[in-house]
Amino acid sequence: MAQLGNVAGDVMRQTTPKDSQTVFVEPTHGDPWADEKRFRNPFWVPVLKALGIRYRLPNHMRNTYATMLLMAGATPAYAAKQMGHSVEMFWSVYSKWLDDGQGNIEQAKLESFIGQNSPGTPLKTKIAIRLCFIKAKLERVMGIEPTFSHVS
Repeated sequence: MAQLGNVAGDVMRQTTPKDSQTVFVEPTHGDPWADEKRFRNPFWVPVLKALGIRYRLPNHMRNTYATMLLMAGATPAYAAKQMGHSVEMFWSVYSKWLDDGQGNIEQAKLESFIGQNSPGTPLKTKIAIRLCFIKAKLERVMGIEPTFSHVS
């Protein structure tokens, strides 16, 4: 079962029967929803409307949660466990939702790590490493292969 934060855990304890293995239960009798339509029409659509959220399919909650986990910096292993997936399955399903703008942040983390863990690295080597990063990014983003004579 997924680990819930304080707010989500409090709401779940207040709205879900103690012995239920189901997250969303029908409020009239506490049983799991019999089918998606019985959940969507009387419950899901009115809740979205009341919250001012445009209509989306109920399963999009999972996509949003998975993406939020990654963008918040959760490790892929933790995020996969939260979703009930292997890490491989998690990446194959949810990585497409990541904002490519995150790449600059991740690149800065890597460069900072290299800088902190190799203080004696000569400037020439650091420049060569940076050129490798630029080359890889150009290949990935633009599909071109720049030629730098001293970068393999």
